Amino acid sequence: MGRGDLHALTRPAYLRRNRIERTTVAAGKPADGYRYVGVCNDSNAAIEHVTKSTITTFPLLRAAQLDQQADLGDGLDATIKGLPNDGDGIVDPMDALRRAVAMQPFPDGSPLMFDAKLGTQIAVARRDARM
Repeated sequence: MGRGDLHALTRPAYLRRNRIERTTVAAGKPADGYRYVGVCNDSNAAIEHVTKSTITTFPLLRAAQLDQQADLGDGLDATIKGLPNDGDGIVDPMDALRRAVAMQPFPDGSPLMFDAKLGTQIAVARRDARM
């Protein structure tokens, strides 16, 4: 974790970054560069990467094309560009599976799982992710 990255997260640098990208390099792109789903799991992943040096969020939908733009110099450039860009194609299927499984809130066999078939599929994915 770089000191500049952590310092950038202690102030609203990420929100400024989104505002700058939305009006410049991401202008006219679907969902401001976050593809059609329009979600921003990437902010959670950036914080996790800086504070824990891990990435467990899936999917990360920030457009890879944004990574080809000039650095913004806000202390987050390396962190943001180091995140996977799942919406542009999954480069490492096992990493994507690992992150997808990590996002599941219920353990195998939980009575809180609302769909038994989905629960079975998640259990299989968990086993596959451990391979």
